[in-house]
Amino acid sequence: MAKLTEKEREAFEKILKTDLGAINSKFMNQIKDFWDIARKEIKKQKGWDKLEKEKEELKEEKREIEQRMHDIERELHSEELRVEQIVELGGGPNRYDKYSGANFYGIPVESQFDYEIVEFIRKNIDIEIPSKILRDIGEASVRALAMAGTFEEAREAYEKFYSLDFRRYGVDIPPRLDEIKEDTKRLLYAQEALQLADNRKNREALPEKKEEIIDINFEEEDVS
Repeated sequence: MAKLTEKEREAFEKILKTDLGAINSKFMNQIKDFWDIARKEIKKQKGWDKLEKEKEELKEEKREIEQRMHDIERELHSEELRVEQIVELGGGPNRYDKYSGANFYGIPVESQFDYEIVEFIRKNIDIEIPSKILRDIGEASVRALAMAGTFEEAREAYEKFYSLDFRRYGVDIPPRLDEIKEDTKRLLYAQEALQLADNRKNREALPEKKEEIIDINFEEEDVS
Protein backbone atom coordinates (compact mmCIF):
# COMPACT_ATOMS: atom_id res chain seq x y z
CA MET A 1 0.00 0.00 0.00
CA ALA A 2 1.18 3.49 -0.86
CA LYS A 3 2.25 5.59 2.07
CA LEU A 4 -0.02 8.67 2.91
CA THR A 5 1.83 11.84 2.16
CA GLU A 6 1.65 14.95 4.33
CA LYS A 7 -0.06 16.88 1.55
CA GLU A 8 -2.72 14.18 1.19
CA ARG A 9 -3.21 14.16 5.00
CA GLU A 10 -3.82 17.92 4.97
CA ALA A 11 -6.31 17.52 2.15
CA PHE A 12 -8.26 14.85 4.07
CA GLU A 13 -8.23 17.02 7.21
CA LYS A 14 -9.57 19.95 5.26
CA ILE A 15 -12.39 17.81 3.82
CA LEU A 16 -13.17 16.43 7.28
CA LYS A 17 -13.28 19.90 8.83
CA THR A 18 -15.64 21.08 6.11
CA ASP A 19 -17.94 18.10 6.66
CA LEU A 20 -17.82 18.52 10.44
CA GLY A 21 -18.63 22.21 9.99
CA ALA A 22 -21.65 21.32 7.86
CA ILE A 23 -22.83 18.82 10.47
CA ASN A 24 -22.35 21.35 13.28
CA SER A 25 -24.18 24.02 11.30
CA LYS A 26 -27.12 21.67 10.73
CA PHE A 27 -27.10 20.75 14.42
CA MET A 28 -27.12 24.41 15.46
CA ASN A 29 -29.99 25.14 13.10
CA GLN A 30 -31.92 22.31 14.71
CA ILE A 31 -31.14 23.76 18.15
CA LYS A 32 -32.49 27.10 16.96
CA ASP A 33 -35.65 25.38 15.69
CA PHE A 34 -36.03 23.60 19.02
CA TRP A 35 -35.47 26.91 20.79
CA ASP A 36 -38.25 28.61 18.81
CA ILE A 37 -40.62 25.71 19.42
CA ALA A 38 -39.82 25.63 23.14
CA ARG A 39 -40.10 29.42 23.38
CA LYS A 40 -43.57 29.42 21.88
CA GLU A 41 -44.65 26.60 24.17
CA ILE A 42 -43.37 28.35 27.32
CA LYS A 43 -45.09 31.58 26.22
CA LYS A 44 -48.30 29.65 25.80
CA GLN A 45 -47.94 28.04 29.22
CA LYS A 46 -47.35 31.44 30.85
CA GLY A 47 -50.12 33.11 28.88
CA TRP A 48 -47.67 35.53 27.32
CA ASP A 49 -48.89 34.74 23.82
CA LYS A 50 -52.20 36.38 24.74
CA LEU A 51 -50.37 39.31 26.28
CA GLU A 52 -48.36 39.83 23.11
CA LYS A 53 -51.54 39.70 21.05
CA GLU A 54 -53.11 42.28 23.36
CA LYS A 55 -49.97 44.41 23.06
CA GLU A 56 -50.23 44.40 19.27
CA GLU A 57 -53.90 45.32 19.47
CA LEU A 58 -53.03 48.19 21.82
CA LYS A 59 -50.33 49.35 19.43
CA GLU A 60 -52.90 49.46 16.65
CA GLU A 61 -55.31 51.38 18.87
CA LYS A 62 -52.47 53.76 19.76
CA ARG A 63 -51.75 54.38 16.09
CA GLU A 64 -55.44 55.07 15.47
CA ILE A 65 -55.61 57.42 18.49
CA GLU A 66 -52.48 59.28 17.41
CA GLN A 67 -53.88 59.66 13.92
CA ARG A 68 -57.15 60.99 15.32
CA MET A 69 -55.25 63.43 17.55
CA HIS A 70 -53.29 64.57 14.52
CA ASP A 71 -56.53 65.12 12.60
CA ILE A 72 -57.99 67.11 15.51
CA GLU A 73 -54.86 69.26 15.80
CA ARG A 74 -55.03 69.96 12.09
CA GLU A 75 -58.70 70.92 12.46
CA LEU A 76 -57.99 73.21 15.42
CA HIS A 77 -55.07 74.88 13.67
CA SER A 78 -56.79 77.98 12.37
CA GLU A 79 -55.76 79.82 9.23
CA GLU A 80 -53.57 82.88 9.56
CA LEU A 81 -55.00 86.38 9.32
CA ARG A 82 -55.13 88.09 5.97
CA VAL A 83 -53.10 91.25 5.54
CA GLU A 84 -56.19 93.46 5.45
CA GLN A 85 -57.42 91.94 8.73
CA ILE A 86 -54.08 92.59 10.42
CA VAL A 87 -54.13 96.22 9.26
CA GLU A 88 -57.77 96.57 10.37
CA LEU A 89 -56.78 95.49 13.89
CA GLY A 90 -53.85 97.85 14.23
CA GLY A 91 -51.06 95.69 12.85
CA GLY A 92 -48.55 96.47 10.15
CA PRO A 93 -45.46 95.30 8.26
CA ASN A 94 -42.00 94.92 9.74
CA ARG A 95 -38.73 95.53 7.87
CA TYR A 96 -39.17 92.17 6.13
CA ASP A 97 -42.71 93.12 4.97
CA LYS A 98 -44.16 90.51 7.31
CA TYR A 99 -47.46 91.75 8.71
CA SER A 100 -48.17 91.26 12.42
CA GLY A 101 -49.31 93.06 15.57
CA ALA A 102 -53.06 92.72 15.19
CA ASN A 103 -54.86 93.14 18.50
CA PHE A 104 -58.26 93.81 19.99
CA TYR A 105 -57.96 96.27 22.87
CA GLY A 106 -54.53 94.86 23.68
CA ILE A 107 -55.47 91.19 23.23
CA PRO A 108 -53.36 89.60 20.44
CA VAL A 109 -55.31 88.43 17.40
CA GLU A 110 -53.23 85.86 15.53
CA SER A 111 -55.58 83.63 13.55
CA GLN A 112 -58.95 83.41 11.80
CA PHE A 113 -60.28 81.79 14.96
CA ASP A 114 -59.25 84.86 16.97
CA TYR A 115 -60.78 87.11 14.31
CA GLU A 116 -64.08 85.25 14.59
CA ILE A 117 -64.04 85.99 18.35
CA VAL A 118 -63.57 89.68 17.55
CA GLU A 119 -66.45 89.57 15.10
CA PHE A 120 -68.67 87.84 17.66
CA ILE A 121 -67.93 90.54 20.25
CA ARG A 122 -68.57 93.30 17.74
CA LYS A 123 -71.85 91.72 16.76
CA ASN A 124 -73.14 91.15 20.28
CA ILE A 125 -71.56 93.91 22.38
CA ASP A 126 -71.42 97.62 21.57
CA ILE A 127 -67.94 98.09 22.97
CA GLU A 128 -66.86 101.12 20.94
CA ILE A 129 -69.03 103.63 22.78
CA PRO A 130 -67.78 102.93 26.34
CA SER A 131 -64.26 102.54 25.01
CA LYS A 132 -64.35 105.97 23.38
CA ILE A 133 -65.87 107.53 26.49
CA LEU A 134 -63.11 106.09 28.66
CA ARG A 135 -60.44 107.32 26.24
CA ASP A 136 -62.03 110.78 26.24
CA ILE A 137 -62.14 110.84 30.04
CA GLY A 138 -58.48 109.93 30.27
CA GLU A 139 -57.36 112.45 27.66
CA ALA A 140 -59.54 115.22 29.07
CA SER A 141 -58.26 114.62 32.61
CA VAL A 142 -54.61 114.63 31.54
CA ARG A 143 -55.19 117.76 29.43
CA ALA A 144 -56.86 119.55 32.32
CA LEU A 145 -53.94 118.79 34.64
CA ALA A 146 -51.41 119.81 32.00
CA MET A 147 -53.13 123.16 31.47
CA ALA A 148 -53.48 123.93 35.19
CA GLY A 149 -51.49 126.98 36.16
CA THR A 150 -51.98 126.79 39.90
CA PHE A 151 -52.27 124.18 42.61
CA GLU A 152 -55.94 125.05 43.03
CA GLU A 153 -56.62 124.54 39.31
CA ALA A 154 -54.82 121.18 39.36
CA ARG A 155 -56.75 120.07 42.43
CA GLU A 156 -60.01 121.17 40.82
CA ALA A 157 -59.16 119.15 37.68
CA TYR A 158 -58.53 116.04 39.75
CA GLU A 159 -61.67 116.67 41.82
CA LYS A 160 -63.73 116.66 38.63
CA PHE A 161 -62.18 113.36 37.60
CA TYR A 162 -62.65 111.78 41.04
CA SER A 163 -66.25 112.95 41.20
CA LEU A 164 -67.05 110.60 38.31
CA ASP A 165 -66.91 107.94 41.05
CA PHE A 166 -65.52 104.94 39.18
CA ARG A 167 -65.04 103.20 42.53
CA ARG A 168 -68.79 102.69 42.58
CA TYR A 169 -68.37 100.34 39.57
CA GLY A 170 -65.56 98.26 41.06
CA VAL A 171 -62.54 100.18 39.72
CA ASP A 172 -59.68 99.90 42.21
CA ILE A 173 -59.06 103.62 42.70
CA PRO A 174 -57.75 104.43 46.20
CA PRO A 175 -60.43 106.05 48.41
CA ARG A 176 -59.97 109.41 50.06
CA LEU A 177 -58.82 109.62 53.66
CA ASP A 178 -62.25 110.86 54.74
CA GLU A 179 -63.84 107.81 53.13
CA ILE A 180 -61.40 105.47 54.88
CA LYS A 181 -62.06 107.19 58.19
CA GLU A 182 -65.81 106.66 57.76
CA ASP A 183 -65.33 102.94 57.06
CA THR A 184 -64.86 102.15 60.76
CA LYS A 185 -65.32 98.37 60.46
CA ARG A 186 -62.49 97.71 58.01
CA LEU A 187 -60.32 100.37 59.61
CA LEU A 188 -60.66 98.71 63.03
CA TYR A 189 -59.87 95.30 61.53
CA ALA A 190 -56.68 96.66 59.91
CA GLN A 191 -55.62 98.39 63.13
CA GLU A 192 -56.04 95.23 65.18
CA ALA A 193 -54.05 93.23 62.62
CA LEU A 194 -51.19 95.72 62.86
CA GLN A 195 -51.33 95.61 66.63
CA LEU A 196 -51.13 91.83 66.59
CA ALA A 197 -48.11 91.86 64.25
CA ASP A 198 -46.32 94.24 66.63
CA ASN A 199 -47.01 92.07 69.68
CA ARG A 200 -44.01 89.74 70.02
CA LYS A 201 -45.72 87.45 72.50
CA ASN A 202 -48.55 86.74 70.08
CA ARG A 203 -46.50 86.84 66.89
CA GLU A 204 -47.30 83.19 66.05
CA ALA A 205 -50.99 83.49 66.90
CA LEU A 206 -53.78 84.32 64.49
CA PRO A 207 -56.39 86.96 65.33
CA GLU A 208 -59.51 85.65 66.89
CA LYS A 209 -62.41 85.73 64.49
CA LYS A 210 -64.82 88.55 65.24
CA GLU A 211 -68.00 88.46 63.24
CA GLU A 212 -68.74 92.14 63.80
CA ILE A 213 -65.40 93.05 62.15
CA ILE A 214 -65.00 90.44 59.41
CA ASP A 215 -68.59 90.51 58.21
CA ILE A 216 -68.19 93.70 56.20
CA ASN A 217 -70.97 95.24 54.17
CA PHE A 218 -69.39 96.53 50.97
CA GLU A 219 -72.53 98.29 49.83
CA GLU A 220 -72.53 102.04 50.21
CA GLU A 221 -74.18 103.29 53.34
CA ASP A 222 -76.87 105.90 53.16
CA VAL A 223 -75.24 108.99 54.64
CA SER A 224 -78.22 111.23 54.02
